[in-house]
This record gives sequence, C-alpha cells and structure tokens, in this order.
Amino acid sequence: MTFSGMSSEGITIWGSQSESGTDEEIVASIKEELERMIPASVIDHLNLPTSATRDAQISWTSTDEEIISSEGHVNQPQASEGNTTVQLTATISLNDVVDELQLTVTVLADSEGQLAAYYDFDEHLSDLTGNHADGTVTGDRIHHEGGQISYADGVVGKAAHFDGESGIRLPNGLISGHKYSVSLWLNPEELTDFTTTFFGARTENNWLSLVPSGPADGQTMIWSGSTTFYDAPTGTTIKTGEWTHVAFTVDNGEINLYLNGDVAFTGDNFPNVFSTTDSVFSLGVNHWDHPYQGLMDELIIFDGIALSADDIEELYSNPGSMRPELEEPNEPGTDGDGEPGTDGDGEPGTDGDGEPGTDGDGEPGTDGDGEPGTDGDGELGTDDRDGERLPETATNVYSLLLLGAILLTIGVFAIILKRKTMAKE
Repeated sequence: MTFSGMSSEGITIWGSQSESGTDEEIVASIKEELERMIPASVIDHLNLPTSATRDAQISWTSTDEEIISSEGHVNQPQASEGNTTVQLTATISLNDVVDELQLTVTVLADSEGQLAAYYDFDEHLSDLTGNHADGTVTGDRIHHEGGQISYADGVVGKAAHFDGESGIRLPNGLISGHKYSVSLWLNPEELTDFTTTFFGARTENNWLSLVPSGPADGQTMIWSGSTTFYDAPTGTTIKTGEWTHVAFTVDNGEINLYLNGDVAFTGDNFPNVFSTTDSVFSLGVNHWDHPYQGLMDELIIFDGIALSADDIEELYSNPGSMRPELEEPNEPGTDGDGEPGTDGDGEPGTDGDGEPGTDGDGEPGTDGDGEPGTDGDGELGTDDRDGERLPETATNVYSLLLLGAILLTIGVFAIILKRKTMAKE
C-alpha cells in the first residue's frame, strides 16, 4: 500500500507500508515502489515524491528539463515534434545509505484532434470509425460480468436499450488529454439518483460522469470527482419517455454543457481527468451506483477537439450528420464499381486498352516484344530464370525413346539390305 500527499508549500510526501528492515532493505523497497508508480509514458504532470517511509529523502534529476522538470512538470511536445524520451534519476537517501534509480519516461506528443469513436448502436456495439474495438456488455457494475443489451427504434436507426441491470464497457483510452467533446442522445425510462450514462475515469478517485439526476437537486449534470468534487448542473432534469440530446465539451479546464443544442452550463477550472492514455470508459454503469434504464443512441467522442456551439447545434438538428462513411463490400463477381466482369474501364474481358485478349500492345498472343509465344528473350518455350528449356516430362522422354527405337530399326534394316545387295553382286 502506498500513499502520497502535498503540503501547502508544495512538497510531495510519499510512503509505503513495509516490514521493518535494515536501511538497505528500506531503500530497495522504495526503489521497487517508485518503479511501479512512475508510468512509462505520460501526457501530463508527474507526481515525483520527495520523501518516503522512515523519513527517507528523494531527489530527482532529468536529462531534459524542458520536457520533464525535476519537479515533475511535463511540457508535452507538439504533434509535429513527435514523442520525446527522458531519463529521470531518483537519488534515495536514508541515513548513510544512498542509492539511485534510473527511469525512462516517454512524453507522448500532443495528438492532432480527431473523431475518436462513433457508436451508432444499430444492432451492434462497433465503433464506426474503426479506431477502437467494440464495446462489451457488463453486469450492474463496470467490473461485473453478465448483463444484456437489446435494441429498439432510436433517433437514427436503432438505439441501445439498457435494462437497469446492465451496462457497456467501452475501450480504454478513448480520451487522453484535456480537450475533448462527447455527444449522445438519451431517453430514460426512469431516473435514479447518481446513475451515470457516460462515465470515464483515470482512477476510482479521478472520474467524470454524465448523470440525468445528479446531486445538485436532481438536475441533469456533469459530475466529477478528484481532490474535490466539481458540479456542472444544467438547471433542469431531462424527462423520461422522450429523447434529449446531451453534449459537453472540455477545453483545458473550460467546460460547456448543452441540452438540445442550447448551452445549459459554462464553467472553468474543470479538473484534468484524462491525463493518461489508459483511462476507463463505460455507459450506464460505474463502480458504485444503480445502472441506467432506458435508451441511448448516437454516441460520438472527439479527442483533442472542443466542438463549437454551431457544431453542437448541427449534431442536435441533424442527427447522424457526422456519421463516418463506411465502405460497402464489393458484390461477388464485380470489380467494385457494380459492373460484372469488367476491368474498371467499363469494357468486359479487356486488358485496359480496349482490346480483348491482347497484352497491352495491340498484338494478340505476344509477350510485349512482338514475338508470339516467347518469354521475353526470343527463345520459344524457355524458362526466364536461366534460359534453358523447360524440364522434359515423362511423355517427352517416352516419345524420344520411341523415336530412337524407330531410327535404330530403320538403321538395322538398311544395313541388312545393303549386305544382301553386295552379296548378289
């Protein structure tokens, strides 16, 4: 078990529960804990502890202070600059024992904004963008198995139906940064306090939840938990039995929450929840509360993009307008243009130059050098690999033997006939 804290002066204190031991053993244990707690890749500031158990002291150095400072401040490279690897060195001191630990940390470049995922729930849980895996059905908590998701008529096509005992686990890492947008349609059958519809968490103590009935007098809201709770209430509660479009954007601490295309909440200092690349996401369930019961449709997630008010209005007024285009599979026997047996130029059975049965130079039955039946070296029936004739088959061998026997017989008769003639003379 480990713990950490920061004093009012900004000093980070960290400790671990361990058995009593020598100073060398304690320092070795601290090194193991540091290796576990410092991630191999980051996009946000690191917590670099400066004190540990038994008042052990930890100091840090960095090979690139501009990217990761010795205090753990991270300056994320731009997308064009690529990822940057930094070596951190922790010097651990406990009485007379001093040891070092070297850690390699990669700071991931700020990715260009993109449509990260689009789940249309049209009788499946697939991401239409192809960026992420399918969602999976859970039980009544994010970590419970079981459950069942069915489908019913939605805003566009079909929608996912949640039965109040099930949820959907989405792939990790849908959002990894402090700028993002989420849009979805909700049609709850019942409202229960604190029930989530869209849930994302870095840890169980750092999370974001879109709740139809939240702790602020049952209002529909974004609710976040970290070192302190953050409430983003809409001033109203969405109704059961009817569709409501809900969207929110976060841009480096500034949050906007929309209902049916209109801004319902604007605030700042929203916590940076998704500071790693492996945050957990789910629909209808979290770690603690009663699952969602009702319909959900057209879940859209943008990572690295905070949509404008006009974009949100477009999503509300024209559901499905941002749906990715899917390539339809080719029909059997066609070349992808709907025409059977053509080469893409509309002419069946041609080689692309409009002449059937030619090699592209207008001459039928040639190999491109004007010589019929050759392999490109002017020799009939040769193998291009070495210019030798192709291996004789058993039939060819038999034919040669037969021909040799005939010639031999003719030769014998010729000799006999010649001797008889000489004898008569």
